[in-house]
Amino acid sequence: MLTIQVLLVVFIMALMVTASGFRNTIWFVTIGYTFAILAMALALGISFYKRFTWFNWIQVSGLALWGIRLGAYILQRDKNRDYQNNVQDQVQAAQKLPLFAKFFMWIAVSFLFTCLFSPAIFSLKDTISLKLSGSPYIILGCLLLLLGIYIESRADWEKSRFKAYQPGTFVDVGLFRWVRYPNYLGELMVWTGNYLLSIQFYQATWQWAIATTGLIGIWIIMIDATRRLEKRHWSKYRDVPGYKTYVEKVPILFPYLPFYSFIKRKP
Repeated sequence: MLTIQVLLVVFIMALMVTASGFRNTIWFVTIGYTFAILAMALALGISFYKRFTWFNWIQVSGLALWGIRLGAYILQRDKNRDYQNNVQDQVQAAQKLPLFAKFFMWIAVSFLFTCLFSPAIFSLKDTISLKLSGSPYIILGCLLLLLGIYIESRADWEKSRFKAYQPGTFVDVGLFRWVRYPNYLGELMVWTGNYLLSIQFYQATWQWAIATTGLIGIWIIMIDATRRLEKRHWSKYRDVPGYKTYVEKVPILFPYLPFYSFIKRKP
């Protein structure tokens, strides 16, 4: 019963934070996303820290750190004039959505963010937590979560630094030598790690359904985001020397897997 109450509270918190999207529709899935997760993590930590085991601290602190870091990055990025020009059409199209569509988006993203965060709530079980604290699922989940935060942070930093000096070309340094969209890979690792970390705490069918909905939802969103960004990059950089070789040799999202594209490239 307490678990359901906590889920309802974090859903209401998500609604409150993502309501910023009614001012700028893109914010539903950018700063509304990151700061909703941050708010949930802080609220859970403040309310239940006495019940935390070592992995609860890693899980909740990691999600809070992820929210702070990515939220700050998005706010800084949105001030960049080149970025504003690149996404101007998307922002304008989103702003033109009718009110009922924005309302549906508000409810949908708030529900998704609650589902994404739900594993951190389900793992708050004192007796079971002590028995499973050495579980390989917990250890693997913690490693994926922390490594994902590092990869996404590192990729965003490398991209920002590169674009500051070479704004007119594609990024092919650092992590981008191994995979073309390492920041998206890092984000998938964060949420997959969060899911695996708590997998042994899903005791009811509805808990499995909520947590799995969040994981599947973010995978669909991130794959689609990768596809759309790849399409935009192909239009922008296909005539830049070295780009075609780069996309033919560097995997799109998963290192060492010979999968190079989500789109049908036009010559």
